[in-house]
Amino acid sequence: MGLRKFLLMAVLAAAADTAGAQCVICYRTAAGQSRARAQVLNAGILVLGAPPVLILGGLLALAFRRRP
Repeated sequence: MGLRKFLLMAVLAAAADTAGAQCVICYRTAAGQSRARAQVLNAGILVLGAPPVLILGGLLALAFRRRP
């Protein structure tokens, strides 16, 4: 299996598991709130996690393009 396929599978697996986006503190906070607020908290966590993932993806793409 090529490195690109492995990275694609890893990214898709991470994106599919949205329940793993919470730390213990966030999980307990969400459990004490209503379902709608817990969903908003989950969405907020994922939105805040998107920029670092996109930056890392851009750096990896740049590194693969410039390799000899």
